[in-house]
Amino acid sequence: MTAPPRAANLPALDRPQNNVCALSVVVGSIDSSRTIARALSALSAATAGIDAEVLVVDASTDGTGNRVRTEDSTVRLRELASGTLMPILWSTGYSMARGRVVAFTTGHCVVSESWARALLAGIDGGASGVSGALVPSSESGVVDHALFYLRYSAFLGAGERGEEGAPEIPGDNAAYSSDALARHAASFGGGFWEVDFHRRLRVENTGARLVFVQGARAEFGPSAPFMSLARQRFAHGCHSGAWRASTGARSLPQIVLAAPLVPLVLVGRIARRVLSQPAHRSRFLIALPVTLALAVAWAAGEAWGALADRRVPTLRKPRLAA
Repeated sequence: MTAPPRAANLPALDRPQNNVCALSVVVGSIDSSRTIARALSALSAATAGIDAEVLVVDASTDGTGNRVRTEDSTVRLRELASGTLMPILWSTGYSMARGRVVAFTTGHCVVSESWARALLAGIDGGASGVSGALVPSSESGVVDHALFYLRYSAFLGAGERGEEGAPEIPGDNAAYSSDALARHAASFGGGFWEVDFHRRLRVENTGARLVFVQGARAEFGPSAPFMSLARQRFAHGCHSGAWRASTGARSLPQIVLAAPLVPLVLVGRIARRVLSQPAHRSRFLIALPVTLALAVAWAAGEAWGALADRRVPTLRKPRLAA
């Protein structure tokens, strides 16, 4: 096992100040060739009539960048090295964004036509961050369902009703006021990790709110191949393990000794959320072996990251250009 690859040539996080637009949509893309055309078409429909820009930051090995250039000449494309993690793709896009509201999504998500306006209305209503429902696509397969439940089971049903406050929102379908992001932009040098950003919002004591709104629905999938997803889960686990060990959140022996149990704990937690919802039950059970395999990749990465935290490049704050 090796530590996740280093993200090269990260830009400075000084955002452009001129020609501010209403909305910037940052699309992080990792092996999105199967869905990027539909994702961009949906964003075009959702932002029609809005002063908006779409920024795709791609780190694929499947030719997604070429698809972007072919599909939509109005999209601004930035390509980074394959293996770059999604939070770094998002922070790179943020550094390019001009919007008073910045939305984050991925090349595997297809948004509804009302998506952009619903997110803007939520921010204009006083929220610092907003999200909508995130559901599996009808075209998703077993691997896609496994990743969906592993990452998003905590948000099942959220965004389907009226506005509701939340401690967390999924970073793959979220928008934030530029003011809230700017207050913490210095922390994005190692990537935009939404959970860490939300934690910072909660402790700043400025009345920041995260809410789910109706109308900002996004469908997830099809996603990347299994091995690509497993590598990503391992790399994200490395980041988590290194962070926990370096900050003292958990001791090194605790992390390493608990690693064999972590996949069972994760899957058990997901099962409690999903099995009570008949609409998701059968898909979850069919995808269960893949879900467990991806959880194992995460747990292995967390143990490795804790053991080699000084060598985990996703934690190293890059030198920013002057």
